[in-house]
Amino acid sequence: MADENNDRGARLSDLNALEQRTQDSLAELRTMITEEGANTRRYFDMMVERMSELMKPIADGVAHHSRVLDDHESRLQQIENPR
Repeated sequence: MADENNDRGARLSDLNALEQRTQDSLAELRTMITEEGANTRRYFDMMVERMSELMKPIADGVAHHSRVLDDHESRLQQIENPR
C-alpha cells in the first residue's frame, strides 16, 4: 500500500511537472507569436511605403494622360460641333 501511494505521488509529481513545462512552453509560444506579429506588421508597413513610392510615377502619368485626352476630346467636340 505504501508503494502504491509512493507511485501515485510520483506520477502526480510527474504530471504537475509536465503541466508546468506545458504552461511555460505555451507562454513562450505566445511571446514568439506576438513578436512575429510585430515583425510582420513592420515588414508590411515598409512594403506599403515602397509600393506607394513605386506607384506614384504611374499615377502621375495616368493623371497627365487623362488631362491630355480630355483636352483632345474638347478639341474634337469643337471641330465636330462648331457654334
